Amino acid sequence: MLIYWTLSKFVSHIYGHTSQRHKDKRMAFRGLHVFLVQVFGIFLAIYSNSAAETVRRLEKPLLQTIAMTTYPLNDSSSTYTGYFRGPADTEIKNYRGTVDVITQGENNMFEAVFTNRKYKYDQWITLKSTSTRETLNLISNDNYDMRAQTVFVENSCEVGVEKYERGNITEYVATVRNCADQDKLSTYFSCLLVDQSGGSIQWGSRDLNFPENPAIREYFKYVDTYYTRSEKGVYYAVLNYPAMKADNITLERFGFVLYVIEPNYSAIAASHYWFYDI
Repeated sequence: MLIYWTLSKFVSHIYGHTSQRHKDKRMAFRGLHVFLVQVFGIFLAIYSNSAAETVRRLEKPLLQTIAMTTYPLNDSSSTYTGYFRGPADTEIKNYRGTVDVITQGENNMFEAVFTNRKYKYDQWITLKSTSTRETLNLISNDNYDMRAQTVFVENSCEVGVEKYERGNITEYVATVRNCADQDKLSTYFSCLLVDQSGGSIQWGSRDLNFPENPAIREYFKYVDTYYTRSEKGVYYAVLNYPAMKADNITLERFGFVLYVIEPNYSAIAASHYWFYDI
């Protein structure tokens, strides 16, 4: 509106100083005035089309780990029991281990019993719900003593995602609020690009207060994701789908992550992360 007011004043000023002898020029200026009004209308139309679309409302994860316990069976194996909250379509996998029992309870609660081999450092449990677009991964550590874990920081966070269409550019804005423990929690957009040769590259949101990584700089023309310290808990991802299509680049995976690394050796899940698939 300020732009239009300024341009109108400028045109009126010209009109006011145009003499009677220049009526033909006055007509030209009136044509300019009509043109500026049309341009301003187009500007308003573009701006209105960039209204936010709510992708995920601001809320806590719907897929949660409530507690985990472990009990050593023998010198080579341990039993883990997990208590989770999630919808009925939740799938559970135990990579390099087994899922022995799944018991469905009330209020979206269920219990799962796993068996893992000791001293296998690439074992993890994955829970996935298609209806919520959420995935939860838990990686066990090499402490096999009998113990329990009841604190999972990601459960406390509220995450919301909005989408904006700006011409050829698609922008996502994520907001994170009320996380209980920021010291061991990382939050960011994550993307995985694959080129026509099958090569892939993955990265997360970068801090604009630090120099960018030259190894991935060339990919920012496809996806650029970042945050600033002046906007706490706000993350941006800018996607250029026409550029990806032109260069035969595929966006294999894109979403938002809550990632926790436990500093305490007594934790059953050494690391765990929640992923919202966009």
